[in-house]
Amino acid sequence: MKNFICLILCVLIVSASLSVLSASAVDDQALVFDPALTAEIDAFNAQLRLAADFEVNIITRDFLGGKNVRTFTNQTLESFDSSSSGNLLLVMVIGEDSYEVALGSNAMTHISHDKVERLLSDTFRVPFLRRDYNEAVASFLVRLGEILQAQTGFSLPESSRLPAFARQEPVRFPMEATKPQDDNGIIRLGSIFENFSHN
Repeated sequence: MKNFICLILCVLIVSASLSVLSASAVDDQALVFDPALTAEIDAFNAQLRLAADFEVNIITRDFLGGKNVRTFTNQTLESFDSSSSGNLLLVMVIGEDSYEVALGSNAMTHISHDKVERLLSDTFRVPFLRRDYNEAVASFLVRLGEILQAQTGFSLPESSRLPAFARQEPVRFPMEATKPQDDNGIIRLGSIFENFSHN
């Protein structure tokens, strides 16, 4: 009997550990995000949580089955546990080209709902409507991070790839730094045929 109880306890502990490890700020049921962006959002959240007890959660759905997106967003935020007062919840309904945001009470001490709406309008709306969901979310989060920095000291780490997803950094190609130059410093463009040997 003791072995059976120990086995049950082990299973419960392992499953609880796995649920914590798999917990993500992103619930991408519409499958629109690059997995690397999801990892960046989780890293962004971990730092934001430490700096300001603030977290961004993002949910994507294809459709809501006729339910109003604002009602769904508010009800979803309310259904989170009591620690969700620091949450900003962004819901994206891909098949309906709609989105909504809701804020917990602690989140509203850092940023107002009106300011978040303006931020979405300025950074998120255009790429969202052209269906570039990675850029839409990354642009929103980069700008949100800049706004929160003044209040909380939070800042994106140098290693963050969110600005790249937001297309705020130039794309650097690996060959860019290794292009051959002649004696005058002029970059010599190679030929696609120069690697072929002639018999």
